[in-house]
Amino acid sequence: MEMMSWNQQRFEEISELFVQFCLDYALFRVEQVTFIPVSGWSGENVVLHALPRWYSGPTLWEALQMIPKKNGILPRPLYPVFGPLRVDVKGVYRNVWDGEVLGSGYKWRDGERCLRETLYTENFSKDGQRYSGVVVGARIVSGTIHTGQVVTLWPPLYEITEMAVLDLFVVSSKGTRRLPYARSSEEVILSLQYPPGSLQYKDSLLNRCLRNTILTFSQGPMPDITCIVVFLQSVPSRSTPQKRVLRPGMHLFAICGSKRLHLKVKDVAKKETTVELMQKVFVIPGEVFFVLEDNSIIFEGTILTIK
Repeated sequence: MEMMSWNQQRFEEISELFVQFCLDYALFRVEQVTFIPVSGWSGENVVLHALPRWYSGPTLWEALQMIPKKNGILPRPLYPVFGPLRVDVKGVYRNVWDGEVLGSGYKWRDGERCLRETLYTENFSKDGQRYSGVVVGARIVSGTIHTGQVVTLWPPLYEITEMAVLDLFVVSSKGTRRLPYARSSEEVILSLQYPPGSLQYKDSLLNRCLRNTILTFSQGPMPDITCIVVFLQSVPSRSTPQKRVLRPGMHLFAICGSKRLHLKVKDVAKKETTVELMQKVFVIPGEVFFVLEDNSIIFEGTILTIK
Protein backbone atom coordinates (compact mmCIF):
# COMPACT_ATOMS: atom_id res chain seq x y z
CA MET A 1 0.00 0.00 0.00
CA GLU A 2 2.89 2.41 0.54
CA MET A 3 3.69 2.09 -3.19
CA MET A 4 0.22 3.54 -3.91
CA SER A 5 0.54 6.26 -1.24
CA TRP A 6 -2.20 4.54 0.77
CA ASN A 7 -4.82 5.48 -1.82
CA GLN A 8 -8.29 4.48 -0.64
CA GLN A 9 -9.77 4.37 -4.15
CA ARG A 10 -7.10 1.97 -5.38
CA PHE A 11 -7.60 -0.23 -2.32
CA GLU A 12 -11.33 -0.49 -3.03
CA GLU A 13 -10.69 -1.30 -6.71
CA ILE A 14 -8.40 -4.19 -5.80
CA SER A 15 -10.92 -5.44 -3.24
CA GLU A 16 -13.73 -5.45 -5.82
CA LEU A 17 -11.60 -7.34 -8.34
CA PHE A 18 -10.71 -9.95 -5.74
CA VAL A 19 -14.37 -10.34 -4.75
CA GLN A 20 -15.25 -11.05 -8.38
CA PHE A 21 -12.46 -13.61 -8.51
CA CYS A 22 -13.91 -15.31 -5.43
CA LEU A 23 -17.36 -15.49 -6.99
CA ASP A 24 -16.13 -16.91 -10.31
CA TYR A 25 -13.23 -19.20 -9.53
CA ALA A 26 -12.10 -19.39 -5.90
CA LEU A 27 -13.31 -22.16 -3.60
CA PHE A 28 -14.21 -20.03 -0.56
CA ARG A 29 -16.90 -17.57 0.36
CA VAL A 30 -16.65 -13.82 0.05
CA GLU A 31 -18.03 -13.25 3.55
CA GLN A 32 -15.03 -15.12 4.93
CA VAL A 33 -12.55 -12.68 3.38
CA THR A 34 -11.25 -9.59 5.21
CA PHE A 35 -9.44 -6.90 3.22
CA ILE A 36 -6.75 -5.10 5.23
CA PRO A 37 -4.40 -2.42 3.86
CA VAL A 38 -0.93 -3.17 5.24
CA SER A 39 2.70 -2.46 4.54
CA GLY A 40 5.06 -5.36 4.77
CA TRP A 41 8.04 -3.02 4.49
CA SER A 42 7.28 -0.50 7.23
CA GLY A 43 4.72 -2.50 9.25
CA GLU A 44 1.68 -0.21 9.12
CA ASN A 45 -1.55 -1.95 10.12
CA VAL A 46 0.24 -5.21 10.84
CA VAL A 47 0.02 -4.85 14.62
CA LEU A 48 -0.78 -1.18 15.32
CA HIS A 49 -3.47 0.96 13.68
CA ALA A 50 -1.87 3.41 11.24
CA LEU A 51 -4.73 4.60 8.96
CA PRO A 52 -7.28 6.47 11.08
CA ARG A 53 -8.21 8.65 8.07
CA TRP A 54 -10.25 6.16 6.03
CA TYR A 55 -9.70 2.64 7.48
CA SER A 56 -11.22 1.68 10.82
CA GLY A 57 -11.12 -2.12 10.49
CA PRO A 58 -8.88 -4.59 12.30
CA THR A 59 -5.15 -4.89 11.85
CA LEU A 60 -3.61 -8.04 10.42
CA TRP A 61 -2.83 -9.34 13.90
CA GLU A 62 -6.37 -8.66 15.13
CA ALA A 63 -7.87 -10.37 12.08
CA LEU A 64 -5.78 -13.49 12.70
CA GLN A 65 -6.98 -13.60 16.29
CA MET A 66 -10.60 -13.39 15.12
CA ILE A 67 -10.47 -16.30 12.65
CA PRO A 68 -11.70 -19.12 14.99
CA LYS A 69 -14.59 -16.92 16.20
CA LYS A 70 -15.61 -15.50 12.83
CA ASN A 71 -15.45 -18.62 10.72
CA GLY A 72 -18.56 -20.45 11.87
CA ILE A 73 -19.33 -21.86 8.42
CA LEU A 74 -16.49 -24.35 8.32
CA PRO A 75 -15.80 -25.30 11.95
CA ARG A 76 -12.39 -26.40 13.10
CA PRO A 77 -11.96 -30.17 12.73
CA LEU A 78 -12.56 -32.10 15.91
CA TYR A 79 -10.94 -35.48 16.44
CA PRO A 80 -12.77 -37.22 19.30
CA VAL A 81 -10.26 -39.38 21.13
CA PHE A 82 -12.91 -41.07 23.27
CA GLY A 83 -15.44 -41.50 20.46
CA PRO A 84 -16.16 -44.72 18.56
CA LEU A 85 -13.23 -46.13 16.60
CA ARG A 86 -13.25 -45.13 12.93
CA VAL A 87 -10.15 -45.91 10.88
CA ASP A 88 -10.18 -44.95 7.18
CA VAL A 89 -7.98 -47.36 5.18
CA LYS A 90 -6.08 -45.57 2.41
CA GLY A 91 -4.09 -48.34 0.79
CA VAL A 92 -2.67 -51.85 0.98
CA TYR A 93 1.07 -52.39 0.71
CA ARG A 94 1.53 -56.15 0.50
CA ASN A 95 0.43 -59.43 2.01
CA VAL A 96 1.94 -60.66 5.25
CA TRP A 97 2.45 -64.39 5.11
CA ASP A 98 3.30 -66.80 7.90
CA GLY A 99 6.04 -65.73 10.27
CA GLU A 100 7.51 -62.25 10.01
CA VAL A 101 7.85 -59.78 7.15
CA LEU A 102 10.41 -57.05 6.49
CA GLY A 103 8.68 -53.72 5.89
CA SER A 104 11.49 -51.84 4.13
CA GLY A 105 9.70 -51.96 0.77
CA TYR A 106 6.54 -50.19 1.83
CA LYS A 107 5.80 -46.76 0.41
CA TRP A 108 3.93 -43.88 1.98
CA ARG A 109 3.16 -40.36 0.79
CA ASP A 110 4.73 -40.22 -2.65
CA GLY A 111 7.49 -42.71 -2.13
CA GLU A 112 8.65 -41.76 1.35
CA ARG A 113 10.38 -44.69 3.02
CA CYS A 114 8.67 -45.31 6.30
CA LEU A 115 9.36 -48.76 7.63
CA ARG A 116 12.78 -50.24 8.21
CA GLU A 117 11.80 -52.49 11.06
CA THR A 118 10.18 -55.90 11.13
CA LEU A 119 6.43 -56.40 11.23
CA TYR A 120 5.67 -59.41 13.39
CA THR A 121 2.65 -61.66 13.08
CA GLU A 122 1.05 -63.22 16.11
CA ASN A 123 -1.69 -65.73 16.73
CA PHE A 124 -5.23 -64.68 15.88
CA SER A 125 -6.53 -67.41 18.20
CA LYS A 126 -5.03 -69.45 21.02
CA ASP A 127 -4.54 -72.64 19.04
CA GLY A 128 -0.80 -72.04 18.60
CA GLN A 129 -0.94 -71.51 14.82
CA ARG A 130 0.06 -68.51 12.74
CA TYR A 131 -2.16 -67.03 10.05
CA SER A 132 -1.44 -64.70 7.17
CA GLY A 133 -2.50 -61.06 7.03
CA VAL A 134 -2.07 -57.72 5.30
CA VAL A 135 -0.36 -54.36 5.89
CA VAL A 136 -2.45 -51.22 5.36
CA GLY A 137 -1.96 -47.48 5.63
CA ALA A 138 -4.80 -45.59 7.28
CA ARG A 139 -5.90 -42.47 9.13
CA ILE A 140 -7.68 -42.65 12.48
CA VAL A 141 -10.78 -40.47 12.24
CA SER A 142 -11.93 -40.98 15.83
CA GLY A 143 -11.21 -43.15 18.83
CA THR A 144 -8.05 -45.08 19.68
CA ILE A 145 -6.58 -48.35 18.40
CA HIS A 146 -3.99 -50.64 19.99
CA THR A 147 -2.11 -53.81 19.17
CA GLY A 148 -3.90 -57.05 19.95
CA GLN A 149 -7.29 -55.49 19.27
CA VAL A 150 -9.84 -57.20 17.03
CA VAL A 151 -11.49 -54.79 14.60
CA THR A 152 -14.44 -55.12 12.24
CA LEU A 153 -14.17 -54.43 8.50
CA TRP A 154 -16.97 -52.30 7.09
CA PRO A 155 -17.99 -53.28 4.51
CA PRO A 156 -16.74 -56.86 4.95
CA LEU A 157 -14.08 -58.31 2.65
CA TYR A 158 -16.17 -61.17 1.26
CA GLU A 159 -16.38 -63.67 4.13
CA ILE A 160 -13.82 -61.80 6.27
CA THR A 161 -15.55 -59.54 8.79
CA GLU A 162 -12.89 -59.24 11.51
CA MET A 163 -9.11 -58.87 11.64
CA ALA A 164 -6.60 -58.60 14.48
CA VAL A 165 -4.15 -55.70 14.87
CA LEU A 166 -0.72 -57.32 15.15
CA ASP A 167 1.62 -54.36 14.83
CA LEU A 168 1.24 -50.61 14.64
CA PHE A 169 3.39 -47.73 13.38
CA VAL A 170 2.53 -44.04 13.74
CA VAL A 171 3.66 -41.89 10.78
CA SER A 172 4.47 -38.23 11.43
CA SER A 173 6.78 -35.49 10.18
CA LYS A 174 9.40 -36.72 12.66
CA GLY A 175 9.45 -40.22 11.19
CA THR A 176 7.81 -43.55 11.87
CA ARG A 177 7.54 -44.93 15.38
CA ARG A 178 6.36 -48.32 16.56
CA LEU A 179 3.88 -47.78 19.38
CA PRO A 180 1.39 -49.99 21.21
CA TYR A 181 -1.48 -47.61 20.46
CA ALA A 182 -2.54 -44.68 18.25
CA ARG A 183 -5.28 -42.09 18.62
CA SER A 184 -7.53 -39.98 16.42
CA SER A 185 -6.05 -37.67 13.73
CA GLU A 186 -2.88 -39.80 13.42
CA GLU A 187 -1.63 -41.53 10.27
CA VAL A 188 -0.79 -45.17 10.93
CA ILE A 189 0.51 -48.31 9.27
CA LEU A 190 -1.21 -51.42 10.60
CA SER A 191 -0.32 -55.07 10.32
CA LEU A 192 -3.63 -56.93 10.26
CA GLN A 193 -4.11 -60.68 10.47
CA TYR A 194 -6.83 -62.78 8.88
CA PRO A 195 -9.03 -65.04 11.03
CA PRO A 196 -8.29 -68.78 11.00
CA GLY A 197 -9.29 -70.66 7.87
CA SER A 198 -9.91 -67.60 5.69
CA LEU A 199 -9.05 -67.53 2.00
CA GLN A 200 -5.99 -65.69 0.65
CA TYR A 201 -6.46 -62.85 -1.84
CA LYS A 202 -4.16 -61.32 -4.41
CA ASP A 203 -2.55 -57.95 -3.70
CA SER A 204 -4.47 -56.22 -6.50
CA LEU A 205 -7.81 -57.44 -5.14
CA LEU A 206 -6.90 -56.45 -1.59
CA ASN A 207 -5.84 -52.97 -2.65
CA ARG A 208 -9.06 -52.44 -4.59
CA CYS A 209 -11.37 -53.75 -1.86
CA LEU A 210 -9.68 -52.55 1.32
CA ARG A 211 -9.06 -48.96 0.20
CA ASN A 212 -12.70 -48.11 0.84
CA THR A 213 -12.88 -49.98 4.14
CA ILE A 214 -13.55 -48.55 7.60
CA LEU A 215 -12.16 -50.32 10.65
CA THR A 216 -14.23 -50.12 13.81
CA PHE A 217 -14.74 -51.97 17.09
CA SER A 218 -16.29 -55.41 16.94
CA GLN A 219 -19.01 -54.27 19.34
CA GLY A 220 -21.89 -52.37 17.76
CA PRO A 221 -22.88 -51.95 14.10
CA MET A 222 -21.80 -49.09 11.87
CA PRO A 223 -24.43 -46.35 11.57
CA ASP A 224 -26.37 -46.11 8.32
CA ILE A 225 -25.50 -42.85 6.55
CA THR A 226 -28.22 -41.65 4.21
CA CYS A 227 -27.39 -37.97 3.60
CA ILE A 228 -24.43 -35.62 3.65
CA VAL A 229 -24.51 -31.83 3.86
CA VAL A 230 -21.91 -30.09 1.71
CA PHE A 231 -20.74 -26.56 1.00
CA LEU A 232 -20.48 -26.11 -2.77
CA GLN A 233 -18.53 -23.59 -4.79
CA SER A 234 -19.27 -23.56 -8.52
CA VAL A 235 -16.40 -23.75 -10.99
CA PRO A 236 -16.46 -23.69 -14.82
CA SER A 237 -17.11 -27.06 -16.40
CA ARG A 238 -14.41 -28.70 -18.50
CA SER A 239 -16.88 -29.48 -21.28
CA THR A 240 -18.78 -26.18 -21.44
CA PRO A 241 -17.82 -22.65 -20.47
CA GLN A 242 -21.15 -22.09 -18.69
CA LYS A 243 -21.65 -22.85 -15.04
CA ARG A 244 -24.06 -25.59 -14.18
CA VAL A 245 -26.45 -25.47 -11.27
CA LEU A 246 -27.46 -28.41 -9.10
CA ARG A 247 -31.20 -29.06 -8.92
CA PRO A 248 -33.25 -31.30 -6.58
CA GLY A 249 -33.62 -34.78 -8.02
CA MET A 250 -30.42 -34.60 -10.08
CA HIS A 251 -28.20 -37.69 -10.01
CA LEU A 252 -24.43 -37.25 -9.96
CA PHE A 253 -21.23 -38.77 -8.65
CA ALA A 254 -18.87 -37.47 -5.98
CA ILE A 255 -15.16 -38.22 -5.72
CA CYS A 256 -14.37 -38.23 -1.99
CA GLY A 257 -10.81 -39.37 -1.38
CA SER A 258 -10.59 -42.87 -2.85
CA LYS A 259 -14.38 -43.32 -2.88
CA ARG A 260 -16.75 -42.74 -5.80
CA LEU A 261 -20.23 -42.05 -4.45
CA HIS A 262 -23.54 -42.15 -6.31
CA LEU A 263 -25.65 -39.25 -5.04
CA LYS A 264 -29.07 -37.71 -5.53
CA VAL A 265 -29.58 -34.02 -4.79
CA LYS A 266 -32.24 -33.62 -2.08
CA ASP A 267 -32.18 -29.93 -1.20
CA VAL A 268 -30.23 -26.96 -2.54
CA ALA A 269 -29.77 -23.91 -0.32
CA LYS A 270 -27.67 -20.79 -0.63
CA LYS A 271 -24.93 -21.95 1.72
CA GLU A 272 -25.54 -25.70 2.06
CA THR A 273 -26.67 -28.53 -0.19
CA THR A 274 -28.08 -31.83 1.07
CA VAL A 275 -27.55 -34.92 -1.08
CA GLU A 276 -28.72 -38.50 -0.55
CA LEU A 277 -26.35 -41.46 -0.81
CA MET A 278 -27.62 -44.05 -3.27
CA GLN A 279 -25.19 -46.69 -1.98
CA LYS A 280 -24.13 -47.91 1.45
CA VAL A 281 -20.72 -46.42 2.16
CA PHE A 282 -19.12 -44.62 5.09
CA VAL A 283 -17.82 -41.11 4.41
CA ILE A 284 -16.03 -38.58 6.59
CA PRO A 285 -15.92 -34.76 6.36
CA GLY A 286 -13.43 -33.50 3.80
CA GLU A 287 -12.92 -32.19 0.28
CA VAL A 288 -15.07 -33.62 -2.51
CA PHE A 289 -15.48 -33.23 -6.29
CA PHE A 290 -18.90 -33.54 -7.94
CA VAL A 291 -18.97 -35.13 -11.39
CA LEU A 292 -21.71 -35.54 -13.99
CA GLU A 293 -22.20 -38.64 -16.10
CA ASP A 294 -20.02 -37.17 -18.85
CA ASN A 295 -17.13 -36.92 -16.31
CA SER A 296 -17.00 -33.11 -16.39
CA ILE A 297 -16.06 -31.62 -13.03
CA ILE A 298 -18.67 -29.01 -12.24
CA PHE A 299 -18.38 -28.44 -8.50
CA GLU A 300 -15.80 -28.67 -5.79
CA GLY A 301 -16.70 -28.38 -2.15
CA THR A 302 -16.38 -29.59 1.40
CA ILE A 303 -18.49 -32.13 3.29
CA LEU A 304 -19.69 -30.34 6.43
CA THR A 305 -21.79 -32.92 8.27
CA ILE A 306 -23.12 -36.44 7.78
CA LYS A 307 -26.59 -37.68 8.72
